[in-house]
Amino acid sequence: MQESGIYTQQDLQPFSQRLQVVKAIIKMDTEEGKQYTGVIKLMWRKWEDCGMSFSSVFEPRPKI
Repeated sequence: MQESGIYTQQDLQPFSQRLQVVKAIIKMDTEEGKQYTGVIKLMWRKWEDCGMSFSSVFEPRPKI
């Protein structure tokens, strides 16, 4: 999707929702101490990477 630059709001909505669900799960695991600190840090880093990739689809594309 990112390579082609072809997508609609409907395509993006499920990704946005999933990112919010994953964020809530990571927060809950952090608060309840379900994971080791290193695992939590890794999950946050992965979540941030996904969020940056997701937000990059909103950046203007150069015209060819």
